[in-house]
Amino acid sequence: MVFAGKGRVDDVCMLLSSANDGSTALKWAEQGDQKDAAEIIKKHIKNVNTNSEEEKQQLDMYLASRNPEDIDVILIVTLLRKICVDSKGGAILVFYLGGKI
Repeated sequence: MVFAGKGRVDDVCMLLSSANDGSTALKWAEQGDQKDAAEIIKKHIKNVNTNSEEEKQQLDMYLASRNPEDIDVILIVTLLRKICVDSKGGAILVFYLGGKI
């Protein structure tokens, strides 16, 4: 709840995503009468869903305009840079299966 109260919704969702009883950050906030935290979480969920649909549409348009055999090196570098900046840890695997570079 402290994370939610400080606007650290990603941390709250990550911590609660492993709950065995199906609890979510939003359910916990609502059950605990934490109205501010619930509103923060609702806004976050709305933004994530909106961004996902917009991103899907952009990706579909991009893929329709490209030759699937060509590799967009600039896109790959941009994506890797974004992942590295936005992520705190983890790893990235990149497979090259022999298209044009």
